Amino acid sequence: MRISFSWSKMESKPIVLCNIHREFITGIDLQKFYDLFDLRIVPSINHWGASEEERLKVEILWVGVEENINSEIFDKFPTLKVIATSTTGLTHLDLPHLQGGKNLRLVSIKDEKTLLDKISSSAELAWGLMLVSLRQINVADRSQHFTKEFRIKYFSKQVSSLSIGIVGFGRIGRQLARFSEAFGAMWYFYDAIPSAVKETHFKELNDLVKESDVIFMCASIRPEFRYPILDADKISKLKQGSIVVNIGRGSLIDEYSILESLVQKRISGYATDTLRLEELHQESAVPLTRITHLINEGHNLVVTPHIGGATSDALKLVNENIMRQLIQIYCDKHYERLT
Repeated sequence: MRISFSWSKMESKPIVLCNIHREFITGIDLQKFYDLFDLRIVPSINHWGASEEERLKVEILWVGVEENINSEIFDKFPTLKVIATSTTGLTHLDLPHLQGGKNLRLVSIKDEKTLLDKISSSAELAWGLMLVSLRQINVADRSQHFTKEFRIKYFSKQVSSLSIGIVGFGRIGRQLARFSEAFGAMWYFYDAIPSAVKETHFKELNDLVKESDVIFMCASIRPEFRYPILDADKISKLKQGSIVVNIGRGSLIDEYSILESLVQKRISGYATDTLRLEELHQESAVPLTRITHLINEGHNLVVTPHIGGATSDALKLVNENIMRQLIQIYCDKHYERLT
């Protein structure tokens, strides 16, 4: 649909302050966006060195997961109308403040099902993290190669002989189920949504953690549920020698307990693309120094810097979608309180 809009009666274009890296919008036709907005791409929203006059022109913040957006940041921009995030998860945003007296509109890709069905990058990374942990590729690469005892240290199993448990059966969970079938593995899932119990592969969470060789954590963070899902009690019940992969959010797992289980060799590997440290609320987050220490000690621990969605084709689709939503909202003058 062609959108017609004119700024002829307005003094200046509103500023869209964006901390998305330029590489993430490479290949997108930005001309229509520039026709409507004054797009400012900056390294940090929080540390943007602007005058009071410029801050008063900022009506939209467009952010990724690289920076937490708290109430102090919101308060810096008194004319703010929209917060846009190129993510499905929202743990980097101060949602209570967003939903409170600021009367801000939230834009994300959380409910963009047609778009999300085209994106498989996070599930692909999760599968890769599982393979790295299963075959101890990262640990083997750190070790002295080609000694007599080398190969015996890295015995593992074929994926086809594994039982795979998936916690959270949304888009990523269903993609991981298809990957499991393609590799000939048995798979089961747990999801807190009541209708999930009717599906063939459903297992209660206690059974899933006890019986699975691999656990994928890919649930969404929802305000009506308690976290972490994989708490100390559930971690104590994990199958001996199992592997845990977190492709969701750090708050899905008790990080201290999962790392202690790894050190004590109750599980054989932990791989994660996300840490509690990234989130706005960081209670019980494990310090990076602790994580680095465990990696240097040779434990089967893999930590990637939230790169699940960091593929050029996926990011192009995501950020084009955010741009279209912002253009439509602004043209409609449809600033509504988030409900």
